[in-house]
Amino acid sequence: MLVQLFACTNAASPLPPAAKPQSAPAVAASGDEAVLAEVRDWLAHPNEYGQPPERAAIVWRGERDWPFHDKPENVYLVEFAYADGNRGIALAGPVTWTFLEIDFARFAHEDLVKLYAGWYLQFVMINDPKGQEAQRRKLSDGEIASLLTAQGFTAIDVTDSVQIGDDTYVAALATKDGARVVAAGRAHAVKTYDPTMPQMKLPPLYWYLGSTFYDR
Repeated sequence: MLVQLFACTNAASPLPPAAKPQSAPAVAASGDEAVLAEVRDWLAHPNEYGQPPERAAIVWRGERDWPFHDKPENVYLVEFAYADGNRGIALAGPVTWTFLEIDFARFAHEDLVKLYAGWYLQFVMINDPKGQEAQRRKLSDGEIASLLTAQGFTAIDVTDSVQIGDDTYVAALATKDGARVVAAGRAHAVKTYDPTMPQMKLPPLYWYLGSTFYDR
């Protein structure tokens, strides 16, 4: 179901200009420098690092399906570093974006692609006008907690939720079988994750949505 919802560009209307991630330019086969220039420009924006990085290099590339796109896209991961020690790995291709303040060394490149895709899924559903309309059908935290209680969870702290189609997708910290876990997925049928997983250092729905989109 998740794959079908995000398989084509017609699934959502364009994002508002203030919220829209930067689209990367069309890149020819030998156009790696265009990808790097896009990432440098993105990082130099005042809302990001405010200046271009000292170094940037493409460390991973692949043709992948991408949420809301009706054909596979060239996806790039660009490692960057600043003289003051700040460093990270940005995504480029279908959109340009970077997570901040996580230990990128703990993530496999394929996992980063899934996390960026999951972020994008949630970002669009929250910021796109059609997605905002869907959010009015989202379950309340109390309703989510009741559904998780029915699945055997206790000490529930709902941390995130987003409406996608007919389902409310949720993330929560909770206790199950005496252990503290992250619960993420459809509210009526969540999966559990170890809170110490590096993927849980970002909002857990990023990982759930991205891995569900690709692991099919």
